[in-house]
Amino acid sequence: MNVPVTRSAAPGRRAGAAVAGGARLGLRLLATLSLLAALLVYGAAPALAADPPAAPSVHTINRLHQGLTLYWYPPAANGGATITDYDVQYKLPAATEWTDVAHDGTALRATISGLSLGTDYVVRVRASNSAGAGEWSEVERESTHRDDGRPDPPELPTVTSADTQLTVSWTAPPYAGGPGRTIKGYEVRYRGPDGIARHWTPVDGRLFTATSTTITGLDNGQTYEVWVSAVNSADQRSLFSPVEEGTPDESGGRCVLSGKVPPGRPSFSSVTPSSTSVRFRWDSVPSTTLVTDYMIYLAAADDWEDSWYRSPTLVTGHASAATPYDATVSGLTANTTYRAMLRVRTIVACYSGFSETVTFTTGSDSSQRAGPLGRLVRPAGVDEPEQPTEQAEAQQEHERARAELVAQMRQWRNDPEWRTHKAHTDRWDRALLAFGETVADASLAPMTAAEAQAFADRGWTRWVAVAEALRDLEAG
Repeated sequence: MNVPVTRSAAPGRRAGAAVAGGARLGLRLLATLSLLAALLVYGAAPALAADPPAAPSVHTINRLHQGLTLYWYPPAANGGATITDYDVQYKLPAATEWTDVAHDGTALRATISGLSLGTDYVVRVRASNSAGAGEWSEVERESTHRDDGRPDPPELPTVTSADTQLTVSWTAPPYAGGPGRTIKGYEVRYRGPDGIARHWTPVDGRLFTATSTTITGLDNGQTYEVWVSAVNSADQRSLFSPVEEGTPDESGGRCVLSGKVPPGRPSFSSVTPSSTSVRFRWDSVPSTTLVTDYMIYLAAADDWEDSWYRSPTLVTGHASAATPYDATVSGLTANTTYRAMLRVRTIVACYSGFSETVTFTTGSDSSQRAGPLGRLVRPAGVDEPEQPTEQAEAQQEHERARAELVAQMRQWRNDPEWRTHKAHTDRWDRALLAFGETVADASLAPMTAAEAQAFADRGWTRWVAVAEALRDLEAG
């Protein structure tokens, strides 16, 4: 550290000037020592004071018979400090005093209970940080349901992901339809990645008396939407709950018995179809416990989505890891495209992740054979048709994926639960504008990848793919 040194006055320089200069230098030294003391005590320079956060934005209000459930977005600016809590208030439109709603923590929803049937209320929300409470949101107005004999819908369900399945759980609604009525059961429906164009499928086609169930036979890595409705003892059905999303986990296997390690993920080394059968070959996978079966899932490509998980072919495991597996599945139809996957099961009920899906087509005669991963190799003397270059194929796949995403975004934008909320539709319209799409409100600014990523960071899974696609678009 350089230590300031006070020097004698130079010849011809007034002593007063030297004294004044020394005084200024002393003040600078005092300031430096004060800063050094602060660094030693606090470990860093004193932090700038935070400001209260900006106002949240209420985007959805679900009507109940004797209550309202609010959902809101966090403030766009947190004031330089972490949001620690939210305050929620309601009142009758003509009242002067607001009533506080119990709400702890940073959850972005709250249910107001104990309201009157068929009555209008106004609500507002504000956020707090270490600097205090911020501004109130805009006041929103909504009414409770009248006495129509129906139960309330369950609140937003919880969806837990596992390998090829989703577990859905929910809480019983507070209102069963009036005096003497009880909840008889719940209907659970889901739909897959095709979105709104695909119908909602009932789980097991029955009512559940418990408040949880598991949807099986799903595709890993695909996002599914789920809702729940309640049916009371008078067979009157509620509206459906808010829609929740879940994605079955494709990261690896699972073990029914805790504390065990799933086996490695298998893969086919070759797939060789004939006219009515197919021969699979693959290598052993590492496993800490005895492998009892290799499970081959096989179905026609046209029926893959609905039937791949039914009745897999079981191939018994063997002791030698050096010996490859070789199995033939017969009973196939000639000139038909099939898909197949492979999975491992061990003696302690552990399952590996699924292999990559392979596609192959059965032939009409023995002159047609297949190479690795089901790629058909033509007989000698038959010219191979001209194939698109790898770059062209990649570009076509990129354009197709982007077109599918844009179509999906329009479906999310028009979600029947939220399409009447301007904040929701504006957000999706801005995202569509970024992809060059036409929207009704041309005054909106196209969304950036950073904005989309901010939504994804809040846990809104739909925005993950949007943010990634916008980054690719901005990168050119």
